[in-house]
Amino acid sequence: MYSGADEGFYEDLFIRHTYMQMAVIASLTIALGKGGLPEDVCSGSLIGVDVALPYLNWWKTALLREDAKPLVEGVLRDIVGRAALVDWSLGTAEDVFRTLYEFLVEPPVRRQLGEYYTPIWLVEMMLSEFDLPGKVVLDPFCGSGTFLIKAFHEKVKRGEDPEKALAEVVGFDINPLAVAVARAEMVLAYKRTSGKEPENPPHVYHVDTFATWFGGYTAPAVELKELAKKAQDYLGVLISFRQVDLGSTSNVLAVLRLIEKSLTLANRFSYSECKLNEKCLEEKIERYVSENLKNAGNSFLQHFLEHFKKNKVAGTIAKLIVRHGGNDVWAAVFTSIYAPILLHVFKPDIIVTNPPWIPVTEYKAPYSAGIRSYMLERIRNCVGDKATQVLNGADIASAALAKSIELAPSGVGFIMNRDQLFNHRTSAQAGIVATYCMLEQTLKNSKVALKLYDFDFDVFQHGIPPAVVIVKKVGK
Repeated sequence: MYSGADEGFYEDLFIRHTYMQMAVIASLTIALGKGGLPEDVCSGSLIGVDVALPYLNWWKTALLREDAKPLVEGVLRDIVGRAALVDWSLGTAEDVFRTLYEFLVEPPVRRQLGEYYTPIWLVEMMLSEFDLPGKVVLDPFCGSGTFLIKAFHEKVKRGEDPEKALAEVVGFDINPLAVAVARAEMVLAYKRTSGKEPENPPHVYHVDTFATWFGGYTAPAVELKELAKKAQDYLGVLISFRQVDLGSTSNVLAVLRLIEKSLTLANRFSYSECKLNEKCLEEKIERYVSENLKNAGNSFLQHFLEHFKKNKVAGTIAKLIVRHGGNDVWAAVFTSIYAPILLHVFKPDIIVTNPPWIPVTEYKAPYSAGIRSYMLERIRNCVGDKATQVLNGADIASAALAKSIELAPSGVGFIMNRDQLFNHRTSAQAGIVATYCMLEQTLKNSKVALKLYDFDFDVFQHGIPPAVVIVKKVGK
């Protein structure tokens, strides 16, 4: 995420992200009417579903050190005290976490990270283009979840049950803090519309969407890279060769939810019984997960249990809980390994997003060759021998746009760099040609309604005006 930054930048940002998650989790815990020790209030262990991501709960290990414990305890008490001052009964509080992030992470740092929040009015305008009730909505680059929250509220406003709406809104992001914030926002939105805490986790996962779409492994933590590869090699092959029948998109999401719920319960109950006894944790976690899923009546879940036992997933979780000082909120992270594997059969009805705007020539991920190959094939069909020249002036957002159109049968809403859609303040038109080639090749033989919105002002206040693409399928 932060390639090219110096060590001081990393350290400062990591501290700010840690404090931000502590504040968000404490605020959410109090908003849900829960109380306890400051450590539990800030870690997420009092919330019924996993919201915090464990990497930013590293401070729990500091509580085991006599020299650090007083300092950390002071910070925890301060955060809980401040969170308790907020009137969480106000119905407009969903955006408080976004506001807090903008306060803690200063604009120059957010610009360096490429983090630009989409204005609410623009999100609402884009969502108004689609008939949302009964549709699965995906934001593959969800950030702190603005599209997700607004889609959820719009579904409920149009008569959809909050539980159904929660089950039909899905978000992926590579930033662990963004995932934690988006999960917190979804839980709070559900509480405000239904009057109760959700029993099921929100569908927000720590996933590198570009890796999922263009040939890379998406491991949410370095320690889990090998496990992610084994899961892909076994479960991914079963899905690719249709050895398991997952059914509809709703069924796929239900499977993910069952996996996460079973892992959450197993981790929480096992830690309460075993504390930091690694062997005890491993045995209990495996037993709880097996008991929860063995009668689920789903062929994929039976294969998942085989993978879980064969690859000693419970042992991996146990090691992480011990290594991280009793940090037991690992269910969302492990489910994020399986979410992109199931994406092979996951077809959201609608995709709406503000993707990263990064020139193809500057994107250096291990799978960047897959993005270039995907784009080059489509551009070559459009411009022939000039394809490479055109590609070098393009943005990876154009690849994400084309892939989204392939996946979403009802439609797509994308915010793009204006320079990639309209001839604006530049004589370099390669990016514009690339985007139109991607659209032309992807939409070939399809009946669609295509809208392009051109904004001639700096919506994001970072110097680059945006444009919006709306693609709606109108026939076969």
